[in-house]
Amino acid sequence: MGIRAKATPLRMIGVAIFAVIISLITNRTAQAKDLHDDYTLSQNMTEQIVIMPHENVVLNLNGHNITVDNQDAIVVEKGATLTVIGDGTVEATGSGPWLSLYNKAGDVTLNGGTFLKDASRGSYYTIMNHGSMVINDGATVKMNGALASMIDNGYVSYTDSTNDKNGHIADLNYEQPILTINGGVFDGGLNTVKNDDNGILIINGGSFRNTEQVAIMNWNQTTINGGNFNVPNGAAVSNGGYGSDSVDRGIFVINDGIFDSPALLTVNVGGDDYEPIKVTGGVFNAMQIVGNSDAKDPIITGGLFTNTKVVLPTLPNGYYAYLLPDGSKLVTDQQVDFDTETTLVNVTIDGATGQLGLDDFVLQNSDITVKSLDGGEIELSDDGQITAVKAGTVLITVQFNGQTKEYVVNVKEAVQQPTTDDEVPEVTKPVENGEQADATDESWGNSTISAPNTGTNDVASESVSSIVAVTTGIVMLLALAGIRILCKEEL
Repeated sequence: MGIRAKATPLRMIGVAIFAVIISLITNRTAQAKDLHDDYTLSQNMTEQIVIMPHENVVLNLNGHNITVDNQDAIVVEKGATLTVIGDGTVEATGSGPWLSLYNKAGDVTLNGGTFLKDASRGSYYTIMNHGSMVINDGATVKMNGALASMIDNGYVSYTDSTNDKNGHIADLNYEQPILTINGGVFDGGLNTVKNDDNGILIINGGSFRNTEQVAIMNWNQTTINGGNFNVPNGAAVSNGGYGSDSVDRGIFVINDGIFDSPALLTVNVGGDDYEPIKVTGGVFNAMQIVGNSDAKDPIITGGLFTNTKVVLPTLPNGYYAYLLPDGSKLVTDQQVDFDTETTLVNVTIDGATGQLGLDDFVLQNSDITVKSLDGGEIELSDDGQITAVKAGTVLITVQFNGQTKEYVVNVKEAVQQPTTDDEVPEVTKPVENGEQADATDESWGNSTISAPNTGTNDVASESVSSIVAVTTGIVMLLALAGIRILCKEEL
């Protein structure tokens, strides 16, 4: 028979406490996985992943998914570093404020993965950044349905110090969250990317699509240096703010990118104390610049506006809009004088070349056609140089800024020059002042060549007499030499 220990009240309390502790540990393990090192998924997960403070982790999705209900799927704590690679979907579900990726105050780089929110499974943001985040090619962010913006960079309410998802809390998250997008695919949301209170957004590339409101909503400070922005309804971007002394400064600059939308710009519901958007470049396929009467006209100093019906606002002094042959308008600081008078150009085959009298800006942004009028042919280089090919006449037509300039080019055969010595008759120059005749004189003409007159008849007679005297002297010398030779032989 075994001995049973008596179940005292103290022992029972100890057992109960131990059970509670084990239960909490087990429950924590089931709900969250704290990462301190690199981690590669080997199967789908339903646990929340937390990157612990000051840890540097590479998370490889490895073709698997992370789906977490009623929690944020991935949380990056203050000072932690996370890099996501590989294929796989990360999704947070549930009716609460759950995020597929929540960067509290870490350093995050997305090189892979699809981060998803489905309105039927929860209507909060897909990604929220309160630290530093970089998104590169290979990453995708999506939202099915449109009950919230898809990405929120910055704070919903900066001064809310009780909720870290809403406001800035000193020593917990960044004062100025910064999001840099170099590439990737971004599809959906009420607004695709919202740059919120005190957020800094830099877009260098990527593909952005929105069917509800705008691709980029700015409240504080946004710079777009590239990317494709497709918004079939409404405007591509919006801007608003409450002034330079606020956390919603409304600073927005577009330096480049391709924008496909009915309008370029609309206004956020906010104050009027913010700067107009600045456009220095890009391609804009919009029929309107502003989509509503409340939006401030942007300050445009560059860019190509392809819609033939678009009306540009007044440009700043020193900037000009030129009408291109396809109806596009190109804004630049170059001032171009385009003289429409017809110009005559003469060129010779294998000889002189011609040049269109146009600067590089016109050559690059005009429509140039070449037409043979009577069999003439030329070659026209990109820099406007004309080279003759076949004799005749050619018409060059240049269309720029709604005007036309014509060049009539006469192409002539080259003048045939003799190329061999046989074709050059020998010319003998008269001897003057004891000089030898130059047998290489380059004068040539008909087969009968007359030496030039070198003076009067008397002078000519004197020359003849001199020649006779010299000849007589030579004959006498030869005779004397012969006599001496004869005498020597006799001796």
